Amino acid sequence: MTLEDLLDLVAQACRPDAPAGQAEQLHAFTRGMSADASMPDEIRALGRALNAISPASAPRICRRCHPSWRMRCVGCWWRSHR
Repeated sequence: MTLEDLLDLVAQACRPDAPAGQAEQLHAFTRGMSADASMPDEIRALGRALNAISPASAPRICRRCHPSWRMRCVGCWWRSHR
């Protein structure tokens, strides 16, 4: 899988019409990337970053998000820039 393919999957998973379960699968994949000690540090960091902005994480962030903080919230920012 190329970096472009992975980013396309992230973008697709953030859309409202994403296939059921895609966000959860992506979340598990990026968590695995970040935890795999055999991966280079850059790949592990990418996994942590993508895991933080994955749509599986966003609802937990956004439910608590006050309207004045919406553009600072990772989930809200991601949805507004996809």
